[in-house]
Amino acid sequence: MTLALDDIDENFLRGVARLTNVRVMSEPIVLRFDDEEIFDYPFLYALEMGRGGGLSLTPTETENLREYLLRGGFLLIDDFWGQQQWDAFYRDFSQVFPDREMVELHADHEIFHTFYDIDGPQMIPGRGGRRGFGQAGMNEASNHAIMDDNGRVMVLINWNSDMGDGWEHTFDQWYPTQYANAAYQLCINYLIYSLTHWLVSCNQTLRMWPDPMGFASLIINTLLVATVVVIHYEILRFLSVLIPRLRIKHRLRVIIGVFGTICAHIIEVWLFGIAFYLMIQYGDFGSLAGNFDGSLEDCVYFSFTNYFHLI
Repeated sequence: MTLALDDIDENFLRGVARLTNVRVMSEPIVLRFDDEEIFDYPFLYALEMGRGGGLSLTPTETENLREYLLRGGFLLIDDFWGQQQWDAFYRDFSQVFPDREMVELHADHEIFHTFYDIDGPQMIPGRGGRRGFGQAGMNEASNHAIMDDNGRVMVLINWNSDMGDGWEHTFDQWYPTQYANAAYQLCINYLIYSLTHWLVSCNQTLRMWPDPMGFASLIINTLLVATVVVIHYEILRFLSVLIPRLRIKHRLRVIIGVFGTICAHIIEVWLFGIAFYLMIQYGDFGSLAGNFDGSLEDCVYFSFTNYFHLI
């Protein structure tokens, strides 16, 4: 199943760049549901998923899409009309989340008030239908959604409406401006919702990105190790220059070298101890168990025992 992104969507991208502070690419990217690259993007757009008898998702596509959505991704499904297309779509797409319902979204849902204040779902008609616009027999649009365990919309289904037509006919003098404006406003709301709730979902599920505190801990420890290496190098370099200049016995030179190296180790141990103390006191990095009261002395002692155990 290919995610459909036509040239007309460039109009939407330009609209997002003009109307919001969201940075967008100049051209849309076309991907498949089984493409690992979908995990690089928090927002996917697909259309006509109820036409032609349905989706026919492969097992790989189904599994990959499910994982993407549970990790915080957002899928917007647009442009399919009538009960027949809904039934075809529902039959196939329900394989992605067989245990989750497709619930209808009403005007009071936050997704309609994230950026623009919109009075619920809007019918965005195409050209050439009954009376020149719309689809014959379709009088009302609706939005349905599949939500994760935290109530976040993972999949938004725009039924009996076609925002793509609003973008496509933006500059068509015969296409009503109210529909084009509604198409931009609705999808910008969906986009802003996906971006803001994607970050929340990442922090809650820890699936899309690594644990933020664990990642911060990795960075801090990497910087500590780099600092220790520099300190050790500079002290040894200083000793290598100083000791040959000293007019003392060779044995004393060895003693000075040994004590200088020990001083380097002590500085490094204290550096780690202070870092442990600050991470425990001022960050959600965890704590130490056992006979430990969280004091600086205990942190330095812990650093001493681990440091010299390693060397």
